[in-house]
Amino acid sequence: MKILLRVVFLCCLLSLPEISQGYAEENEVSPEIDKLPKHVQDTIVQVVDRLQPALVRIHVVEKYYMEGRELKQEKYGSGVVVTSDGYVVTNHHVAGKAFFADCTFSNLRNYSLKLIGTDALTDISVLKIITDKPEDFVCASFGDSDSVKVGDYVLAMGSPMALSPSVTLGIISNKQMIPPYKLESFEIFSGENENVGSLVCWLGHNAEISPGSSGGPLINIQGEIVGINEIKYALGGAIPSNLAKKVVNDIIRTGKVIRAWVGLEIQPLTEKEASKQGALVRYVYPDSPSDKVGVKTGDVLTKIDNNPIDVKYMEQVPLVNNIFCSLPTDKPTNFSFVRNTDEINVLVQPILYDYPNPEEKELKNWGCTAKNLNWLLALNKNRDDVKGVLITSIRIGGSAAQAKPSLQSGDIIVQVEKEPISSLDDLENKTKTFMEEQKEKLLVVVERDRNKIYSMIKIGNPRTNEPIREASKPWIGVDVQVLTREIAEKIGVEEGGFIVTRIYPVKAEGIQDLKVGDVVKEIENEKFHASRVEEYEEWKERVRIFSIEQKINLSIIRNGEMQQIPVQLIKEPIPRNMVEKYQDEWLEFTVRELCFYDYVDMNLKEDIKGVFIEQVISGGWASLAKLEQGDIILSVQNEPVENLNIFKEKLVKIRENKPGKFVFQIQRGVQKYFVPIEIR
Repeated sequence: MKILLRVVFLCCLLSLPEISQGYAEENEVSPEIDKLPKHVQDTIVQVVDRLQPALVRIHVVEKYYMEGRELKQEKYGSGVVVTSDGYVVTNHHVAGKAFFADCTFSNLRNYSLKLIGTDALTDISVLKIITDKPEDFVCASFGDSDSVKVGDYVLAMGSPMALSPSVTLGIISNKQMIPPYKLESFEIFSGENENVGSLVCWLGHNAEISPGSSGGPLINIQGEIVGINEIKYALGGAIPSNLAKKVVNDIIRTGKVIRAWVGLEIQPLTEKEASKQGALVRYVYPDSPSDKVGVKTGDVLTKIDNNPIDVKYMEQVPLVNNIFCSLPTDKPTNFSFVRNTDEINVLVQPILYDYPNPEEKELKNWGCTAKNLNWLLALNKNRDDVKGVLITSIRIGGSAAQAKPSLQSGDIIVQVEKEPISSLDDLENKTKTFMEEQKEKLLVVVERDRNKIYSMIKIGNPRTNEPIREASKPWIGVDVQVLTREIAEKIGVEEGGFIVTRIYPVKAEGIQDLKVGDVVKEIENEKFHASRVEEYEEWKERVRIFSIEQKINLSIIRNGEMQQIPVQLIKEPIPRNMVEKYQDEWLEFTVRELCFYDYVDMNLKEDIKGVFIEQVISGGWASLAKLEQGDIILSVQNEPVENLNIFKEKLVKIRENKPGKFVFQIQRGVQKYFVPIEIR
């Protein structure tokens, strides 16, 4: 994964703005086509016309985990239908973690997709179009990528930047393209995960591809798939069709890829062994088939089943890894090695490759995300077993962060209240019991870098403090700023006082007699002394000496003349930060009552009722639905929202009924929208 993150994966990782209003009526092909012979042009147009109905734009919603939270994000990529009953091929990095996906054809027909299986090592995912009744889809066929030659014309087809299906023309530039050499380039595992694309040598080509093109087909001029576009590293990089076809067929047949594992990692021969033939064994996984027959780091692998192996360049590593993966698992295979000067032959019994990828979860009561250990995690942590729960991220201000001492990402929870923790399910069940017993302060033991850390944690969702309402205060109904010394000199008045900057539309005697720009020098014949910005509080302090509904006199300067303006004090409206709020953990946003300042600042009509969205947490359901801070929710499922309490009641009812999808009507600026909220 590390090396591939240094190149450009072509999936649009986040939701993009809607760039096009629809799909183009006709396909657009690169202008270079005009320079080609007429018969080649005609062939390309025929191929595009035939295969364009097999292209899909893929939309995915996936969950990911960071900062102690489960987050959601949208992604877009490309795909191609490869069977008439609707199997679709794309990249693993597009759809491999999808919990919801759909696709759109060039005729604007949209279908839901089901993830059938995914393979990180080749970066291939297979999805199935969901239909109410059987349909016959136009599909593309796999060609032979081994027969492709450098210089062959190819077409890159897909939905770049989540736009409509597009076609670009190029040639094959490199049949064995890999990124610049890194130590971990082609290891099967990277850190604690499978190394995405580690079995692939790409077909390099110069047909233009962009983010969003991931998963789209690379087509020869015979109209066959010769690759699945994956990366761009100066050139475009496509997964060869012969490799992709085997993976796709396995997934369609069994839901996963059937491959062998011998537990070896290899690299090209170093200068020391340059005169030899073979591949240098750089690592042997403990208790693997190779380890069990005595293979050691530093051995040179020379033959597999009497077939010679020679790896002098990094481009050759994936080819040998694929040989390992294709070995039979029902019988041993003869491996030949050279160790120092001795030739060694051993029978290695390959086993079925099975990498359990633990499911990650958010533990709200703990304020963290966590997952089970697998054998690779245990190996990297120098542990003898997989018991315990690995903390993967910590929520700022959450229970884990506030534990004494604080828990950390990478800690392994092994014991709570003297009870051993074997798995994530075990921890969740024990947490539920503790909460039911109202036992919130717990002693937790974690492993950290071979140390055992004892910590006290108070579990439970963090409680939000409601604002404390202050007693009603008198108010004049205007905004003011301090008349500073510099401003006073500029406008030719004595320093000390306040300038009226805004007059609110309130019903109170005398307020509308004031004007923006008036300089208020006195209140009830007592001079204001404020002449610095930080002395603004004098205004509030002097006004609040009086009583609500009391009439007072303001001495103002207007057009160089002093005037007396009698005004009636009224009750100050509740400030925004003091109105009642509701933080919804389900949709992950905060709403509050509409207040006086919302109506005047947003020029809302008096009959507008609803709740104001104050915060939308990134990665939550509300964020995924494109709700924004400042939106006003007017109705839920076409039922008006009169106030905050009614809104809370409606949300509780919706959550209990679990509808999957419901609709808010919102106002954003002067516009109104109906926003579907889809919970998966």
